[in-house]
Amino acid sequence: MEKSELVFVPSPGAGHLISTVELAKHFHEKQQFSITILLIHLKKPSLQSKTTSYIQSIAASHPDIRFVNLPYFDLPSNEDQNPITFVSLIMEKEKPHVKEAIKTLSLPSSSSSSSSSTPVAALILDLFATTMIDVGVELSIPTYIYYTSGLGSLGFMLHLPTLDVKIPCEYKDYQGEVEVPSMSPFPVFVLPHPMMNKKDDEYTWYVYHGRRFREAKGLIVNTFAELEPKALQAVFPAHTLDDWISLPEAKSEYPGHPFTFMIVAQR
Repeated sequence: MEKSELVFVPSPGAGHLISTVELAKHFHEKQQFSITILLIHLKKPSLQSKTTSYIQSIAASHPDIRFVNLPYFDLPSNEDQNPITFVSLIMEKEKPHVKEAIKTLSLPSSSSSSSSSTPVAALILDLFATTMIDVGVELSIPTYIYYTSGLGSLGFMLHLPTLDVKIPCEYKDYQGEVEVPSMSPFPVFVLPHPMMNKKDDEYTWYVYHGRRFREAKGLIVNTFAELEPKALQAVFPAHTLDDWISLPEAKSEYPGHPFTFMIVAQR
């Protein structure tokens, strides 16, 4: 019996890449999925050197995890461009390459006597790769977002498009406290720096990603109940959590989200 395939698309950079690979290892070792990780490379040697040795180490210790290098492409550089805009544009440009790579995975293997292909069960995207939800839709593959921060932060991102409309002025000019279901009310000055200028591309991308999270089949976040009880109650219904739990048709304070919520609780 062939295993189902999970395809992961991390954003470039050590922090998101390593956390995604570690999640993929967990799926492979605990859930017995086949794993393919699509690697996006930047033409910056200093960044490449930080991840190359790590990938080589994982490939040696887990030879059945497949790494696929996507083609390089030239993205016009802008010294003033913030990292979130830069990465988000990269992920948008990589959509055709990701689509072709997944289609290739779905082709029957010429080396296999049965000439069968491994079915792609899910596409798991980095939080800044939400534009690639379109690829999952086109290929009829369930798409999940791996959110590499905590559940409270995820709740903020889910609520950000609503907050953007509810507070039409710049946040620095807002006189009240900011209310987010996954958090206690807080003053505006504790908002992350990218939130302080709504006219900036970085803020626009954050709102965009928060909105597109709602289109995913599910969200994966690393947390546990005792760490973030308020966020858990806001984003998820009350459930007893095991190491891996799927919460189908969960009702929460974020209505209209037909997610299968998933919590990765690695204690």
